[in-house]
Amino acid sequence: MRGVTDLLRNALALYAQAGVTLAPGVEPDDVEDAVLDEPASFRSFPLTTLAGLTDPDGEPLLAGTVIGAGLSGAADFTPAIHQLARAAGTTASDIAVMPDPGTRGATGSLRVRFGDWDVADINYNFEDATRAFELDLISAVLPMDATAATFPTPDGRDVTVFLPSNADTAGVNALMDAIETEFAKA
Repeated sequence: MRGVTDLLRNALALYAQAGVTLAPGVEPDDVEDAVLDEPASFRSFPLTTLAGLTDPDGEPLLAGTVIGAGLSGAADFTPAIHQLARAAGTTASDIAVMPDPGTRGATGSLRVRFGDWDVADINYNFEDATRAFELDLISAVLPMDATAATFPTPDGRDVTVFLPSNADTAGVNALMDAIETEFAKA
């Protein structure tokens, strides 16, 4: 237990250096309880495991984090866009999904307004295995001068962490280097 507590404290400190804090209402004890549900994974991959932890309602324990946007079809865009926008610290409105004729929504485009002025047009293709449009959506949500990192958790879910625009560059670099080190161990 002592080793897990120290590892957790170090992981939280590394995220904090990059400007990533616990989500509102989440206490360190909540995170420790969640870690104890995944001790082997956490010991091997503390940063990526921590990024994928959720509360009992499925909400991420880290602020600015989206775990698996859940895009399986065009109908999923609106809730996913709102979830990404909240995590990025902005708002989304005027969402229009325009499926290509004859594709049953498998391909098409969408238009969305972020904040007051920024409008993004994104093509989507659920038939393309790379699903590059998901990264286009994250890029569109991202506020100016902010950064986001998307990576898999040890259990295979994708997580996106939005790093604040005022985050310490050295802290962000240290976090990303440590996450890369975890991937090298896998």
